[in-house]
Amino acid sequence: MSGPSPPILSERLSLVVMTPDVLAAMSGEGDGPQPFAWPSWWPDESDRDHLKLWRSRAAEAELNITWGPRAVVDTYGQMLGHVGFHLPPATIERGLDDPTFVGRRDPVVGGVVEVGYTIFPVYRHHGYATEAVAALISWAQGTGEVGAVLAAVATDNADSLRVLQRVGGFIAVGTCRSEGGGLEVVYRRGIVSTG
Repeated sequence: MSGPSPPILSERLSLVVMTPDVLAAMSGEGDGPQPFAWPSWWPDESDRDHLKLWRSRAAEAELNITWGPRAVVDTYGQMLGHVGFHLPPATIERGLDDPTFVGRRDPVVGGVVEVGYTIFPVYRHHGYATEAVAALISWAQGTGEVGAVLAAVATDNADSLRVLQRVGGFIAVGTCRSEGGGLEVVYRRGIVSTG
């Protein structure tokens, strides 16, 4: 296995790959490297489940690490949240393989990825999510493997929708249901490969 992917850098942030060792340390099940600091209260209940999922995916394939979650880290080495793609690039059919999805499945030249992002509450409203998502999409564009980015946003999550609006280029293509049954709008942003 090769070393971890280098961080994706933006003006104020580093998007650092969460390797299996780091995920284990975050879960409290290992004493591996801690290349950045995370809040003492984290992971919260929601992210404890995410950590389990991320560790499981990381064990399945190295690509899941490279394309998976990244810590959003400031210049002081403090984790402000996380951003990443749910899985490596796949076909549009696989990207929208959700029985609750209703909407357009327009063809894509290249793979499709779905972006997810969270900034911890104390760090919100400073543009970090917008900066992190824009940097992540720019990185994906540079790989030459991605033709479109998807994002599913709960209908009552105005902050998350504003992030997509600020990044730009996202259009609504349909709806789906979250695991909890809530309605989400699915957005899609085409990107032109530079790879």
